Amino acid sequence: MLLKWRALKARLLALFDRYGPVAVVVWFSMFGATMASFYAAISFGVDLAGIATRLGLDPTRVAEATGTAAVAYGATYLTKPIRIALALVVTPPVAHWWEKRRGPKA
Repeated sequence: MLLKWRALKARLLALFDRYGPVAVVVWFSMFGATMASFYAAISFGVDLAGIATRLGLDPTRVAEATGTAAVAYGATYLTKPIRIALALVVTPPVAHWWEKRRGPKA
């Protein structure tokens, strides 16, 4: 599992090297959208304890006093492998679209 994680991380770093600022914008846009979605869901009363139980996690490990932002960040962190895979798929077409929109380089 650790080797797969390292390989995925290496591919993400290669993506940043190849596409530069476009990859960074895609990555942080996905992070922000995910974090905001979790924050809104928690704020509007989604039963995270029930979801944690269905996933086989112990909901009592999260303290009641944990803030909404901290819980949203934790949930966002758990989606990191999915976000990396999504960034690997989405960034090349976004970069291609951006280059077409900018026109030829001077």
